Amino acid sequence: MTHDKQRLENVNLLLAGYFSGQRTDSDFLFLGLPPHTPGYARIDLSASYRMGYGLTPYVRVVNLLDKFYQDALGYPALGREARVGMNYRFGGKN
Repeated sequence: MTHDKQRLENVNLLLAGYFSGQRTDSDFLFLGLPPHTPGYARIDLSASYRMGYGLTPYVRVVNLLDKFYQDALGYPALGREARVGMNYRFGGKN
């Protein structure tokens, strides 16, 4: 689920939610009942600004609420993660 908002010219805000329910997984030992990976919800937030001349700086926060979750049993995902960068579009047009 995402919500993309562009109220101000050249500014882009994105709020994204990822939801996963409990699921059966495998620990490859096959001892007893199959294990379950718990469900989780993750929220990401990003913003960018088109400066012109093909330049767009951006900031993105993944796992905004710093929730613990596992995509696969025994492999925990990273905690909160921030990325800052710059995109360049050749040709100078945004």
